Amino acid sequence: MKKDYQMLLIFLGIIAISGIVIFMTMSPEGKLPAQVEGQGAFTQEAEPQMPAGPDTTRIRMTITNLESRLKNDPNDLEILVGLGNAHYDMGNPPMAILYYERSLKIRPNNPGVIVDLGAMYRQNDEPDKAIDMFRKAIELDPQLPQAYFNLGMVLRMEKNDAKGAAMAWKKYLELDPNSQAMEFLQGEIAKAESE
Repeated sequence: MKKDYQMLLIFLGIIAISGIVIFMTMSPEGKLPAQVEGQGAFTQEAEPQMPAGPDTTRIRMTITNLESRLKNDPNDLEILVGLGNAHYDMGNPPMAILYYERSLKIRPNNPGVIVDLGAMYRQNDEPDKAIDMFRKAIELDPQLPQAYFNLGMVLRMEKNDAKGAAMAWKKYLELDPNSQAMEFLQGEIAKAESE
């Protein structure tokens, strides 16, 4: 009986973590990548790892369209961010990083794009760069909840800094009190504070 209970807890934990990952990768408005400036939807490979399907086909078509438009205007901020977002959605951090960095050369103080760049650095196994980006976004816009959420994730998961993560998540929950991740984060905060 006890073993069944433990397995149930493990299963529920996996579901909760999967929900957090899905939450982190979704555009808050559910828009296509080119429609939302600085809000992508979360490998070193040139080809995206996402399986083919209606959504990936649509994103690939968006990428093709935006790349074609970029040839006519290589410094179009909207196109660069859209390409970053599309590659973010496809799970292709190197390409997302390339386009986000190009867009930030044109408009360097765009906190939404900076958060997405940080998320891609994290996906690309560059946690220190990710932390720098999240902190920069917070400096530019202290009311941006995604920056605190993602900062907490990197601090906890990649840096094993439970207390730093708890501080970031407390601020996140203050800014987004109706977060779908509230229960999970409150548990993580309580664990960090008891350590």
